[in-house]
Order: sequence, then C-alpha cells, then structure tokens
Amino acid sequence: MKLVIYCLCVVAALLIHALVFGLPAGADFVVVLFPIAAVLYCVLALFLWHQKTGPGNPVGTVLAACNFFFIGYCVQYPLIWPDALADGGLRAAVLSTTLWPQIFVCLFSGIVFVQLDGLQALREGHVGRTGVAAYFAFGLAMTFAFFAGLRTVYGPAHGEALTGAARAVFGGSAIHYLIFIFFFITIAYTIHAAVGLHAPNPHGGPRRRFIKILIGTLPLLGFLGTVLGIMDALGGLPGLFLGDRTTASDLSSELAASLSGISLAFETTMLGLVTSLVATLGLSYVEKREAEAVLRRQESADDIL
Repeated sequence: MKLVIYCLCVVAALLIHALVFGLPAGADFVVVLFPIAAVLYCVLALFLWHQKTGPGNPVGTVLAACNFFFIGYCVQYPLIWPDALADGGLRAAVLSTTLWPQIFVCLFSGIVFVQLDGLQALREGHVGRTGVAAYFAFGLAMTFAFFAGLRTVYGPAHGEALTGAARAVFGGSAIHYLIFIFFFITIAYTIHAAVGLHAPNPHGGPRRRFIKILIGTLPLLGFLGTVLGIMDALGGLPGLFLGDRTTASDLSSELAASLSGISLAFETTMLGLVTSLVATLGLSYVEKREAEAVLRRQESADDIL
C-alpha cells in the first residue's frame, strides 16, 4: 500500500509543478503524454501492490520508466528548457526559477524506487537493497534543495553580480551543476549506508563500486572544466589583434572578455577537488564503521560458541 501512496504523492507533486510552471508551450507531445503517464503510473502501482511483484517484471519496469520520465521532465522544464536557453544562461535560470516543486517530485520518486526495490527483494526472497535509481533521485532532490537554500542567501535576482565562492558555486556551465549532482548522489548513498550500519551490510557490491566511480569522476569533471575554460580563453585571444581599436579601454574590455574562461577553469577544478574530498571522507567513515560492526558481530558469535 505504501507504493500506491507514494505514487499518488508523485502525481500530486507533478500537479503542483504544472500549477506553478504550466505546461511547455509548443510541446504538444508533453501535453498529451503527461496525463496519460500519470494515470498509467497510478494504475501500475495498484497492480504491483495487488500482485506483490517487483520491477523484475514488465509492469514494474514500465512503472520505473514512468518515474524516470517524470524526473527528466521536471529537471529540464523550465530550468533547462527554455530558461537556460535565454540570454542569462544556466546560472540565471537557477537563480530565477522556483525549485521546490522539483524537490518534491524527485524526493517522492526516489521513495517509489525504494518501494520497487523492496518488492523485488520480497519476490526474490532476499534482503532488500536500494538501487542506484533511488540514489539518483535523492541526489537530484538534494541538489535542488541545496540551490534553493542558496537562493535565500543571494536572492532570486539573476541580474545581480556574483563574486568569489558564490560565483563558483552557481557556476556558468553545465559542468558546475553536473559536479554537484554527482556529489549529492554519493552523499545520498553515504547517508543511507550510515543509517544501516548496524544491519547486515546491504550497501556493498556493485552499488558501492558505482559510487566510488562517481567520486573518482568528480575531480575529472573539474579538470574537464579547466580544459574547456582555457580553450575558451585562448580561443578569444586572436580576435584581439584584428579590427580597429581606438582606445585602450576597448582593448582591455575585449581582453577581459576573452580571459573570462579562466575563471571557469579554476572554479570547476576547485569544486571537483572539494566535493571529491568530502565524498571520500564520508564514504571512508562509513566503511570504517562497517568494518567495526562486522568485527563486533564476529566477536559476539565467537562468545556464543
């Protein structure tokens, strides 16, 4: 029954999202698919609850696909399309877009993924393990919550100048936000693993390896931003020596514009290294506590024998 309740919560969050932002103009396929997917979503949830089957069957797979569709829709509209395509870019879209409807959609979608994983475990008769899809949804919810909290500090006026750490956090490229998404996915996993320290370890295996891969990707994304920033800065230098410039201010302004990509290089490098450090420390702490818990269980078993 929990699955049905949380699916209804997802649909309610989607309705709130539609009331806040409306439906995208000119995207008729979304207007048609949106109500159909919502109705199908609830019907499949009722069927799964009645049959007590997990996502290993086609019905559960379709329900999970609907979940991904809802998450993808709320992530890209209106934050990426059409707001990020405006003159202000992605930073302006994050600073000017209301984010709490997306938080609820991703949060309840993650809980639905957890319920689906539980039904799968019940059907197969083993200990339930939360899948990567749930951590992905929770990581997105935490990312939206993080930037929504920052907006209360810096204000929603996307035209205001951002400097220092604020500029680095809000970024100006997709790499900035991709780093935060990967980081919060690892944080969601680490929190879940820390909560279940005293239970038999259900958090290892492929999921643990996947999270470690994400952590290793964080500094690589930072270095990728470095390369792109330097390429952008150097690409604008040849234009400085072409055309007519009557004053030194003309040259200095164009030089500043061409070198603005250097900030992207240092910002993404800093974000990649800091987030990787924090995620590594958190996962190392969990692994240390897990090893201690296993040792205590072994000692308790030896005492009984």
